[in-house]
Amino acid sequence: MTNHHCARDCVSDLGDAQHDYAASGFYAATQADEKKCPAMEANQLVVITDVTKRMEAATSGKSDRAFHEAERAAKAQIESACGTAADVRCEVVTLYEGGVYDLYKYSAIRMCA
Repeated sequence: MTNHHCARDCVSDLGDAQHDYAASGFYAATQADEKKCPAMEANQLVVITDVTKRMEAATSGKSDRAFHEAERAAKAQIESACGTAADVRCEVVTLYEGGVYDLYKYSAIRMCA
């Protein structure tokens, strides 16, 4: 279940000449009748971890381009180490203009499953 605007494109793509689901809607009487959105994925946030000290260590003493390159590399390394399964998504989120860095770990659910 989601907000309509999140699924609008998929709903339109599922329609055909006889069915305009965006205009008329759709009711699935059984789970087997449900329409699938193969390109959609739901990400459930399951863990938030503070990685500020790791990011600060990676960027310490650097400025300008060197800082941004070190920050990008540290984020990539942290995210890669976190996302070790196909159904896991990880993202380092910068908060308070770099005052805090959190690692968001999501459980990814394919909507076409």
